[in-house]
Amino acid sequence: MNNGHLTEAKARVAAVLQRYVDAHFDGSLQRAGQTLGYDRRRIYTYTSGRSFPSDGVMDRIKEQWGLDLLNIDAGPNRGPAVSPAKASEEERQLSLFDFPVRLANEGVEIILERKGAAIAVRIGISPDVKVA
Repeated sequence: MNNGHLTEAKARVAAVLQRYVDAHFDGSLQRAGQTLGYDRRRIYTYTSGRSFPSDGVMDRIKEQWGLDLLNIDAGPNRGPAVSPAKASEEERQLSLFDFPVRLANEGVEIILERKGAAIAVRIGISPDVKVA
């Protein structure tokens, strides 16, 4: 990531975090930091755009607050993305593999389904099928 992109990413993440802190903690960086186990100075470095949260910090923010900083561009005119586990049923958008996809013909069946962050594939072949 070049410096221009990093600066832009820091600014965008900072804006999302500051809006969240303002909305959920009345702007208190100290209270926000306590919920994550960090001090207010550390939260300030993220909300001011001085530093970019590490993967571990992003994971903690997603786990504790339900705020997905890696998906802040989820859609036009939408607020920060909320993790699917914390989203209401109306807010949750289905993706291709949320339900198993079954592909079958005479003798072969393929089932694709989501298993956490991965896609699992099961293949069933009838004993009548000749394998070349």
